[in-house]
Amino acid sequence: MITSKQQKNRVLKQISTLEERMAAPAKPGVPPYMARVSKAQLRERIAQLQAEVAEFDQACQADINDLEFENLSEMFKLPIKVRLATGQTIPQFARKINVSPSTLKRYEALEYANAPAEVLQTVLKTYGLTVSGHTSEAA
Repeated sequence: MITSKQQKNRVLKQISTLEERMAAPAKPGVPPYMARVSKAQLRERIAQLQAEVAEFDQACQADINDLEFENLSEMFKLPIKVRLATGQTIPQFARKINVSPSTLKRYEALEYANAPAEVLQTVLKTYGLTVSGHTSEAA
């Protein structure tokens, strides 16, 4: 997940570069089927990056009282989405939840998969949030 405007700008630049490669003709000697496969891969990567940008933009404009998640990995992203939705920098958010900025950066790099449950509890308590949900049979 993109966690800063700087990352977003890098991703947008990467999208632009990939789009330029898409528009460029295939190099001489490249078999047509390989050119099609290459363009399909570029389209797929562009779509992935655009989805990441959209997720970041949505998080920045989200209402922290109405964040949704479909699975555990999405739930782990809640602290990132809370930080983005409240417009806080990493140092500001770290101070608010009482962890060091370097620790917070490590948590965000792995989308909080390595963070103790207490961190999520602290975020929820600090912002007056609760989590509710249900289980269902896996498909």
